[in-house]
Amino acid sequence: MFKEMKRLPALIIITILATLVVVILVGWLTLFRDNSSNSTKPPSYEVKITDTNYKPSNLKIKKGTVVSWKNEGQKDHTVTADDENLKGIFSDILLPGKTYTYTFNSTGTFPYHDAINNSSLKGKVTVTD
Repeated sequence: MFKEMKRLPALIIITILATLVVVILVGWLTLFRDNSSNSTKPPSYEVKITDTNYKPSNLKIKKGTVVSWKNEGQKDHTVTADDENLKGIFSDILLPGKTYTYTFNSTGTFPYHDAINNSSLKGKVTVTD
């Protein structure tokens, strides 16, 4: 019985230390957790450019959305608005692996195409409020 009483303080100390470790870890995880879901960062989408199509070719988004086009094909490509007077959607030549990014701040329908390789390589972004 005397030996059991000697072990009791050691068990209490171990329990207290384990509790402190848990409290510290929970506090640390709460402090450094990812708060990106609460941020004001605009939504974003990626369109993949292959040598035969844009994926997805039709995109419906909200105003303020960022769209990135990434050339995953073997050839050079562009993202060029069908309407030559449209300000904005005109990428430089995208070499394989390169990306072009555009933020849609106006509502409307924005058809586009690849001006280099394939006149049938077409896409469309529809922007709503």
